[in-house]
Amino acid sequence: MLGAIIGNIVGSRYHSKKNQIKTKDFIFFHDSCRFKIDSVCTAAAADILLNNRHPAITMQEWCRRYPHLGRGKFRQWIDSHSPRPYNSHGNGGAMRVSPAAFLNRGDLAAALSASNKVTKITHNHPEGMKGARATTHTIWLAYRGENVDSIREVIAAEYGYDLTQTVDEIRSWYAFDMTAQGTVPQAITCALESVNFEDGVRNAISLGGDSDTVAAIAGPIAEALHGIPTNFKRHAENHYLDDALDILEVIRDMYQIFDSSDGRIGRRSIGSLMRCPNCDPNWRLVGISHRFIHRYAYGHYHNEFALSPDTMKYRIVEPDPHRTGWIRVVEVDGTDRTLREMCYDSESLDSDWRYHELSCDCKTVALPDLKAIPNPLSG
Repeated sequence: MLGAIIGNIVGSRYHSKKNQIKTKDFIFFHDSCRFKIDSVCTAAAADILLNNRHPAITMQEWCRRYPHLGRGKFRQWIDSHSPRPYNSHGNGGAMRVSPAAFLNRGDLAAALSASNKVTKITHNHPEGMKGARATTHTIWLAYRGENVDSIREVIAAEYGYDLTQTVDEIRSWYAFDMTAQGTVPQAITCALESVNFEDGVRNAISLGGDSDTVAAIAGPIAEALHGIPTNFKRHAENHYLDDALDILEVIRDMYQIFDSSDGRIGRRSIGSLMRCPNCDPNWRLVGISHRFIHRYAYGHYHNEFALSPDTMKYRIVEPDPHRTGWIRVVEVDGTDRTLREMCYDSESLDSDWRYHELSCDCKTVALPDLKAIPNPLSG
């Protein structure tokens, strides 16, 4: 998600036709850069998906806070009293969709469904929908650790995009284009050809097109491939988002569920918000842990483990702070090294432990005392 916002900020200086460039040699964070509507819409999409908010109303609320941003049909849609999709095949769906992949790393179908949810409110043209889904799919594959050749093959086959040209070849003929079909394949190529996050954004801007949006599409793909340097994150937040506290807040809500202390986002999977294990009879609760190694636990929250009886997979469950009676679920493949890392930590069960309850539509789930449950990883 932050990759989209940084791409949008850096590309903003070169958005207008008179300022377009055909080189990668430029000042990355320039004083004249600023976040644009792409960043606001990305934050809105994150809010929609994180908090299960109404897509159209929430998107309008966010964009109305920044009345100087947005134009054309989208501006009319923002100001409409009864917002309806307007069959757009522009790139506005793809540039805001990265949270769909970020929040659904463990489930491609959920990621694509989330993409549709935040896209169809405006960009319901088949090309607009396809561009957003292709962007989501590419980010999702990158987070899964797929190599770039495999990603290129999958996206080309699934969405019919020509991804055979290099960035240098595209740059030689590329011109300003705001359509999804004229920006998404090129942005994907810019990210897949990159050697690091910065290089992916530079590739996108150097095409000389709709720079802020092409970079907002390439940025989150490059983020998933390489991670974002910590100093880039801090600079973007401190110099360009310091007056956008709402955007900063949703960024922090998104990233607090991942350990990014080394400037990279972990590649383990996160599932969609879902109800408690009592509502899913195929999973059973096996224990509680306050936190565990590698800082993958959710900070100070208590966590529960749910073990599939049929497969060596675990779900790590936590109360959702935004939705009473709901929980977040992380799925971890326990068939490999990951299982050995998922051990109960060695801290004693002292007064800091709290045994609590989660409520859901079916009934209240009373979480058991860990001391009464055998450790499934022992013996």
